[in-house]
Amino acid sequence: MTVVKQLEKYLNKAVEINDDYLVTLSYTESSEAILYIPNEKLKKIAAMIYLCSDFLRFVSYEITYNAGGFEVNIINPETPF
Repeated sequence: MTVVKQLEKYLNKAVEINDDYLVTLSYTESSEAILYIPNEKLKKIAAMIYLCSDFLRFVSYEITYNAGGFEVNIINPETPF
């Protein structure tokens, strides 16, 4: 399973728990906010979201949310020279 698919999986699990896609998206940006999550299961999922997004920090990607859940896509997987 690729990091992109794992990130999608964890984002969708988190939004099921907290019912707020904007809060879920914030887990990709801030590791500090994760420390203050009261739900331990959600805290672990949020940490994995942050880890996956950190792993992709040098890759251009976009995260979209729709009725089907989160979708993560790599933008320009091949960089032209």
